[in-house]
Amino acid sequence: MSRLSKPEKNRPTIGQPARLLSPSLILVLLGYLCLCLYLYSSHQIQGDGAAYSLQALVGSPWERSIHVGGLAPLVFGVQVLGLPPNVLGIFWTGTALVASFGIGRRLLLVHPRARVAPPGANHSRIAPLLAPLSILASAATWEAALFVEIYAPLAALTLLTVWLVLTEKGWLAGLALGWAGATHPGVWALVPGLFLLTPRARATTWRRAFVTAAVIHALALMLLFPDWWSGGRGIAQLPPSDQSMWPALQSLWRLLAADLGIAAFTLMLALPMLGKRQVLGVLLLVLGTGAVLCRYSDNPGGLPALWLLLSYSPLASRAIDEVNLPRLRNGLAVLAGVTLLFGIADATSEQDKKRRAVEREHEARLNAGCPAPEGLSWSKERLWELSCALDSTDSATRSQQ
Repeated sequence: MSRLSKPEKNRPTIGQPARLLSPSLILVLLGYLCLCLYLYSSHQIQGDGAAYSLQALVGSPWERSIHVGGLAPLVFGVQVLGLPPNVLGIFWTGTALVASFGIGRRLLLVHPRARVAPPGANHSRIAPLLAPLSILASAATWEAALFVEIYAPLAALTLLTVWLVLTEKGWLAGLALGWAGATHPGVWALVPGLFLLTPRARATTWRRAFVTAAVIHALALMLLFPDWWSGGRGIAQLPPSDQSMWPALQSLWRLLAADLGIAAFTLMLALPMLGKRQVLGVLLLVLGTGAVLCRYSDNPGGLPALWLLLSYSPLASRAIDEVNLPRLRNGLAVLAGVTLLFGIADATSEQDKKRRAVEREHEARLNAGCPAPEGLSWSKERLWELSCALDSTDSATRSQQ
C-alpha cells in the first residue's frame, strides 16, 4: 500500500458516530437557561408578538394560518401545557443551539485538520461550541428567545433541516423543512443557498427532503385555504414592502456589524475556509433573505441566515490550525474566546435594558387604564390589549388563591 493510500488516524469520516449532547454542550445549555430565567419577561416588545400572544391566550391556532407552523405550537403550549407564551421562544432558540452544535461538528468532519497542524492544535471537543456561543453573542438571538416572534421557530427549523441533511436523514429533514414552510413560506427562497452550503454528496438527501417538505406544505395550504390567502396576514392582504433590496441587504449587514459586533470575529475567521460551492451558497442565502424575508424593516427576517452562518463558526478552528506559529495560534484562539464571552455579556445586557423598558411601558398602560384608548397604531393597540389581558389573568389567579 502506497503512502498516500494509507488511512489517516486523525481524519475522521463524516459518518463517524458521536454523541450530540456532550457535557460541554449541556453546560452551555444550562448557562443559556439560567440567563433566560434572569432576563425573562411576560410582556412583548412588538405588536406582532402581542398579537400572537393574544391569539394563543384565546386559543385560536388557525388564525393567521400563513404562520400556522409557529402559531399552532404556541397555542398548544399555552392552552394545553399551561405555559406562558414567551417560554416557546426559549424552547425554539434552545433547539437552534443544539442544531448549530450538530452542524458545527459535522462541518469539522467534512473539513478535517491539515496534516501540518501540530498535535496540540486539535480541539475537536471544544470547536463545535463556537456555533452556539456565536449565536448567543447576538442581541437578536435573545430578543427571539424571550419575546414572541415567528422568526425564532423559522430559524430553528432551518438549522434543524441543515443538520438533518448533513446526517443523511432525508425524511426528517423534509419534515423540518415542511414545518418551516408552514411557519413562513419565505423559507423556500433560502433552499438554493442551503443546498449549496452542504456537501455535494448530500444531493440525494436534499432531493428526498425537498419532496417531503413540498408535500407537507402543500397539504397544509390545502387544509387551511382560504385563510392563508385572504385572511389575517394572508398573502393577498400583505401590505407593500417598506424597503427595497439594498436596504434589506444593509439590515443583514447590521446584524453582523452592529448587533453581533466584535463577536463576529470567529465567523470572519471561518469564512475563508469555505469552498467555492459554499461561498455561492452564502451569496444565494443572503439574496434570498433580502428579497423575501426582509421585506419589512421592523421584522428580524435575517435571523435564519444569521444563525446558519454562525453555525459555520467552528471552521475558525481549522483556520487557526493553519497557523504555524504557536504563539499566534494560541493568541487567535484566546481572542476568539474573549470576543464571544464579551459578546454574550453585551447581548444579555442589551436584552436586560429591553426587558426593563417593556415592563415600564406595561405599568404605564395599566396606570392609564383599560381598554386601549382610540387613535393608537395597530402595534400599540395590540400591546395595550395584551397588557390588559395579562393583568386580567393575574387578577383572576390572585383571587383563586
